[in-house]
Amino acid sequence: MMSIHKPSTFIGVWFLISSLIVCWDTGYILLRPRSMKGGDLHWIWAPYELYGTIDYIYGPTAWNAMDGFPKAQSVMNIAETILNFLYLYLAYVDKSLEALCIAPVIGFTAVIMTASKTVLYLFNDWFCGPSGWCKTGHNDWKTYIFLWFIPNTPWIFVPTTIAYLLGREIVANLTIAGKVTQGGARGAAARKSKSH
Repeated sequence: MMSIHKPSTFIGVWFLISSLIVCWDTGYILLRPRSMKGGDLHWIWAPYELYGTIDYIYGPTAWNAMDGFPKAQSVMNIAETILNFLYLYLAYVDKSLEALCIAPVIGFTAVIMTASKTVLYLFNDWFCGPSGWCKTGHNDWKTYIFLWFIPNTPWIFVPTTIAYLLGREIVANLTIAGKVTQGGARGAAARKSKSH
């Protein structure tokens, strides 16, 4: 029997908190240089002063080089966040049968975007420059592990876990729907052959 999507607290909390963080992050990138040190809006994003020294994508290095990746990634953040909020609306506000049927697909799409974008971000650093790691390679290991690696890995592993959970639910429901459709088609064919 097909199951109606029952949103888990874990998934709902991730979509809400990650969306708020991503909105803050996107605001910082898209409002540079006003959001950077010396800008009139810097007070909203003061922690980025330190983070810009750890990950050059966020600091003056990328800004001065006119690196387009940060803005491109931030535009993708907007699409991802819209999907996150759409999932939350469908699963927790609308809650109609149609909403609960489409919510897992929306959520699955959103977390695939989150994980793949984060992996792309990692690869962008890994493959840049002649020996790679031109955005974070200047850090000592302690700084790299505690201020870059640990804060960034949840953006790969949590969405991947949610994608697995939602994907499993989608596959189970599609399998059942396929059997129902196939059974209905067989029944219609049998009725048609009996009528001849």
